[in-house]
Amino acid sequence: GIDARARIKRSLATGSTLVDMMVPLGKGQKELVIGDRKTGKSAFLFTTMKNQINEGSIAIYAAIGKKKSDIKHLIELIKAEGIDSKSVIVASSSDDSPSLIYLTPFTAMTIAEYFRDQGHDVLLILDDLSTHSRYYREIALLAKSFPGRDSYPGDIFYTHARLLERAGNFIHEQKGEVSITCLPVIETVEGDLTSYIATTLMGITDGHIFFDSNIFYQGRRPAINTALSVTRVGKQTQARMKRDITRELTSFFALYEKVLNLSHFGTELTDSVKSILATGDKLFQFFDQHYS
Repeated sequence: GIDARARIKRSLATGSTLVDMMVPLGKGQKELVIGDRKTGKSAFLFTTMKNQINEGSIAIYAAIGKKKSDIKHLIELIKAEGIDSKSVIVASSSDDSPSLIYLTPFTAMTIAEYFRDQGHDVLLILDDLSTHSRYYREIALLAKSFPGRDSYPGDIFYTHARLLERAGNFIHEQKGEVSITCLPVIETVEGDLTSYIATTLMGITDGHIFFDSNIFYQGRRPAINTALSVTRVGKQTQARMKRDITRELTSFFALYEKVLNLSHFGTELTDSVKSILATGDKLFQFFDQHYS
């Protein structure tokens, strides 16, 4: 197919009101999903997977070096939701050899390209590339490759870039516009966005959705930090009115966070500040959405 990424602007419906409005994604986009363990990343990914299958896409889930119990749980969830006929799981467990784990995301991408060539839109989830990087580092060190930053091989950026650049929008001779939308996942430690693998993948992808542990512990769902999340392509999929609303909401939430931080000093609040705080609380209640 011919890469037509710059011209095709179809929206990827995620099933999350907050993401669809504040951090919109387009089909064919490469969007990094990043955050600490147990902050709702898997719930978001599975909800997106269900939503895209219901809209006619094929979903491929690459479980990279996962525990066998986690892989089994994923299979049971897919079967329970009745979406197993449109799902493909490419899984390697932590008991497998490093070389097999290394090949997992490449195998999943090849399967995605097969369905793309059949004229299907594909959603590809790579869970997760931080694990993939660690096993690639192990292989490289055993092969006596010269270690670079954090002992990762020097070509780790090129390896992930070559993989993710295979996603995008394409022209199919019979079906017209088809896409491979790729959602790579990175696990952070204490919300550190400056780690080597995280920063390299931010440079490769079209943006990132940051799941913040502090927001998660406050009880907000999804626990997405909209101020630190980025989408470089998705806003083109929104209608002009929706884009204007998103811009107003983004600026208001920035003001809300600023006022909220100042109110913690115990100063007497004016009526306008109280109004901003009350409106912000109502908006967060509107966006609050627990995944099923």
